[in-house]
Amino acid sequence: MTCKIDGCETAIMYKADQVCQKHYFRMMRYGTYDRVRTRKYRIQNPAGYQKLYEPDHPLANADSYVYEHRKVYFDEISCEVSVCAMCGNGESWDTCHIDHIDDDVTNNSKENLRALCRGCNVFRAHTPVSMGSGHLTANGMTMTVNAWARQEGVCVTGNTIRRRSMSGMSDYESIFGEKVTHKNSAPASTPCRYDEVRGVGVKGLTPPKHYTIDDLKEIKTKYRALTRELQRQRKAA
Repeated sequence: MTCKIDGCETAIMYKADQVCQKHYFRMMRYGTYDRVRTRKYRIQNPAGYQKLYEPDHPLANADSYVYEHRKVYFDEISCEVSVCAMCGNGESWDTCHIDHIDDDVTNNSKENLRALCRGCNVFRAHTPVSMGSGHLTANGMTMTVNAWARQEGVCVTGNTIRRRSMSGMSDYESIFGEKVTHKNSAPASTPCRYDEVRGVGVKGLTPPKHYTIDDLKEIKTKYRALTRELQRQRKAA
């Protein structure tokens, strides 16, 4: 025989009451066979994100809670996610992150939410100086040597910029100095899809107009001399 409660097909354990163990103890605890909600409707996780007890929501997790910002986006903006709002990469509910534009994780108004890919959501919190090493400053901007190497007007690789800086050249000379070797080939620079998100993809960072040909020749001569001196020191070591 099964439990007398409608919808419950569990075998009875308490014959006098004709109920299963679950419903027997539910009656003992709450005085009713009906399901009693004991969980809080709204909770907050350690990171400050709001979660709502919505066991029937399509985005509910295994614990029957759904993140409020995801629920708001699903209910009020779109029940489908197709692309990242920043880079256009194809996304779905399984892969996307719902981002808080103002960085306030408690502000779940629909105007403050957008769907991003994982990369854009992570890297948008970083600046040109928050990742990597070898930070140099020129034209009022500070970036890593590899980020500088990807800029328009820079004709050398990140490793060359780093070596120039280590040899004693100024930051500007290290970045914008003329190529010494392989002048007919372009430097191999790997593009970074998150440069624009991090504010790195700045165009037009070319040398100022007051740098004449003679100035550049002097920089070139100084760089060669410093390079030779560094090579001699390495051989002596």
